[in-house]
Amino acid sequence: MRSQHLKKPCPSLAASIRHCSRTAIFTLGAWTAIGATLSFGADFFFSDQLPPLEGKYIDPNAPAYWQVYAGCSITARLKNPLHIEFSTASSPPNVGQTLTYSFTSTVSGDVTVDGFIASTFFTAPATVQIEVTGVSDDGTVRTFDTEILQLDVSGGTLPLGVQVRESPTLASTGTATITTVPGGFLIENTYDVFSELRNPFNGNWVASTGAGTLELVGKDLVMIAAASSRQHGVAGKFELDSPLTAPHRIEPRQNGADPEMVLEFNQALVAADGTLDCGAEVVVTGGTCIGISTVDRDLIVDMTFDKNACVTVAVSGIESASSATPLSGDSDVSVLTHEGNATNPDQGDTQVNILDLTSIKNELFQPLSAANFWEDIDANGVINILDLANAKNNLFAPLPVCP
Repeated sequence: MRSQHLKKPCPSLAASIRHCSRTAIFTLGAWTAIGATLSFGADFFFSDQLPPLEGKYIDPNAPAYWQVYAGCSITARLKNPLHIEFSTASSPPNVGQTLTYSFTSTVSGDVTVDGFIASTFFTAPATVQIEVTGVSDDGTVRTFDTEILQLDVSGGTLPLGVQVRESPTLASTGTATITTVPGGFLIENTYDVFSELRNPFNGNWVASTGAGTLELVGKDLVMIAAASSRQHGVAGKFELDSPLTAPHRIEPRQNGADPEMVLEFNQALVAADGTLDCGAEVVVTGGTCIGISTVDRDLIVDMTFDKNACVTVAVSGIESASSATPLSGDSDVSVLTHEGNATNPDQGDTQVNILDLTSIKNELFQPLSAANFWEDIDANGVINILDLANAKNNLFAPLPVCP
């Protein structure tokens, strides 16, 4: 059920002209465009609750204006709102269940009133109520219908008399998708929002001329996972997950044909200076950076790994593709290359020994799979006598350490 706003509507344009004569233009700092087409898709979150506390809603299109209001003797516009700092988050409903969540939040941006106030940054509290209905659940992907029932923005450093609210008569509907992935959830949530702006001169509410889009993105750009990747011939690519902190992953394989370090972030990213470069955004020690690319939320570093070394990939100068927020938290990852140390790549031994040779021997000529790919030391797609020889050549070599 929609919330009720007990506030007077805007009179006819002719009547409003009799009450006030000032023309105003309002611009507000970070949400979404009318007729939006651009989307950044799902972002990673550690919790499946809505709205994610580590999330925010923005406009992925960055249009000239998010909403336009005309009437009550004013022309007003909102631009680039940022909806953030949710007080609470709640577990989503089951299929067929509808739940209503109430919470507070913060909206910030810039306000301009033509002939009254120059562009001024403001921050204002908001009272919010959303409705979420469970639609489907296949065990991995859950879908929901969503609606903003209330979004009242007032006070803070907004100019005196200016308020914004979600329309009490037009539905601001949306959809949400939550996909369970290792370590967390990919969440996509988008709304088409109809709003009204309060004329600060006569107190009347002016409806927007159309809907603006709000899309959920991660509040901060964060590295969430990493992996050391090799192309094992026709068997395909296999990755060894690499913890972002010690103890570091042991990488027993040689470089092979296509060695990479894959860094996963919670959202899509770009270089702050516009170009991803080795030696600038990515610095490799214990190896050589060859090239950098991005696919969705992954930063892929084409590189070589030195033998028996602490290999570290460090990133800097990157930011969120959706909001230009710089990287926070972990900014590097290390692996220990130790050719032939194949008994247990999670921890491994302090040296290559007979146990590693036995482990490789037991997998000779077996098809490559997620359970044995690290035994293919030369990463050619086949576990054979050459892998035994490679391990034997590194017999008793000590495990490298990171400084």
